[in-house]
Amino acid sequence: MRLIALATALLAVLGVAHARAERPGDGKPLQAPHPAYTVEQARPDDFRPQVGALAFLPDGKLAVTSFPPANNGVFRDAYNGTLYIIDNPTERDPAKIAVRKISEDLHDPLGMNVVDGVLYLCDRNEVSKWTDTDGDGYPDKRETFSSGWVSDNYHHFTFGLPYHDGHFYLTLSTNITFSKMIKQENIKGPVHALNGPNPADRGCLLKIDAKTGEYTTVVGGLRTPNGVGIGPDGTVFIPDNQGAWKPASGIYAAEQGRFYGHYNNTEATSDFYPDGGVPAAFSDQPITSPAVWLPQNECANSPGEIITIPEGQPFAGQMLMAEVRMGGLRRIFVEKVNGRWQGAAFRHSQGFEAGLNRLAWGPDGCLYVGGMGSGGNWNWKGKKFGLQRMRPTGETAFEYEKIEATKDGFRVTFTRQVEKTQLEDLDAWAIKAWTYKHTHNYGGPKVGEHRVKPTQAVAGADGMSVELTVPDRKADHIYYFRTDPRSADGDTMWATDAWYTFHKAP
Repeated sequence: MRLIALATALLAVLGVAHARAERPGDGKPLQAPHPAYTVEQARPDDFRPQVGALAFLPDGKLAVTSFPPANNGVFRDAYNGTLYIIDNPTERDPAKIAVRKISEDLHDPLGMNVVDGVLYLCDRNEVSKWTDTDGDGYPDKRETFSSGWVSDNYHHFTFGLPYHDGHFYLTLSTNITFSKMIKQENIKGPVHALNGPNPADRGCLLKIDAKTGEYTTVVGGLRTPNGVGIGPDGTVFIPDNQGAWKPASGIYAAEQGRFYGHYNNTEATSDFYPDGGVPAAFSDQPITSPAVWLPQNECANSPGEIITIPEGQPFAGQMLMAEVRMGGLRRIFVEKVNGRWQGAAFRHSQGFEAGLNRLAWGPDGCLYVGGMGSGGNWNWKGKKFGLQRMRPTGETAFEYEKIEATKDGFRVTFTRQVEKTQLEDLDAWAIKAWTYKHTHNYGGPKVGEHRVKPTQAVAGADGMSVELTVPDRKADHIYYFRTDPRSADGDTMWATDAWYTFHKAP
């Protein structure tokens, strides 16, 4: 007992309100599916896709691309990807799901969409248009719809293809140069943090006219934007991965002409780029930091696709983000404050057969999740394939609903009622803040991390929220929240962690 008392006193001196419970969701990854869903297999047993893209056709069939990603620095000229069409994808019995191979002539296919009944697919060098010419319900004709960007490094991927207001959107990743490649490609000059020279448009978001296929550059300074989606108000949101010039992963709100931090290396020359390559688009502009930072190896490691939650689903209007290396889903709440997008990330779900890469809402109201993995560190727990569906159960969990910025602090809303005494207990809130600094290094540490003590907590009349007064908030800082109350009906929190990125106060 004396040891327990000493430990409690020490925690109090260090400013830690409560000792951490050793359970998933409380500083540790979740282990199970969210209670709002059951997870079901959505593939026959002998179909093991490494999912690059998902898209539902008007008749309910599911288009799936698959390819084996290789984290070895070797540029591949040969096709490595396959397009499949799945019949009966909503069947609960995997044995009743049928898979038809459509084409093997794809190269790293990482995006698809269906618009006006037509399937569009992006692989490394183009966006292609696929039509059904014989009326059998399966696409058989491929035409180039949009192209023009250069992909001449193994890490030059093309991601997409959300559609909004007459346009498709896709993102292009940047070069990675391993030490062995420096000799192979006759590279001269500095290569910091694997950041080699690039051709034009790399690290950009492209906007493609759905009628003409012509594209324009929207933003620059991305690194590995393995995911792009349409969020609130039609805003395009882009998850990007940590790396050179990226101290942590983050979710960026696309605004024309913005620069998001990744400076393409123009100092090094090679046989490919004798003039040092092309600078990142809009790199003459100041860096715009993410709408939502994703602290590395705490909240995320390798973000994938982001998708909006539709009406009728829990947390409708918020977004879900796939996570490849740490696995599972993160839930993202964003708000626009004085013209600036900002918001919070929450742990949401785990319990899948692989790290998640792609997401698609099905005609049955289920969320279809595609898994992918490779060798090295491009996987979750060594898993490399998966295709599952998340079926709504009608259940809920006790958790954060959202966190919003207020004039003097933050409003934290929960999914269930909490007793007023718990909400207003200042010692029940462990809050920390920090920022990041962009450097040419691969990733970066937290800068200026410090504990934050709220000075006041006022519970909402309905017991569902609390307003915390937090003095001296700083722009472009991450505010980490941890609290662990019991709901009025006795439940513990599904996940006690939350990360809010603060830019402006209302």
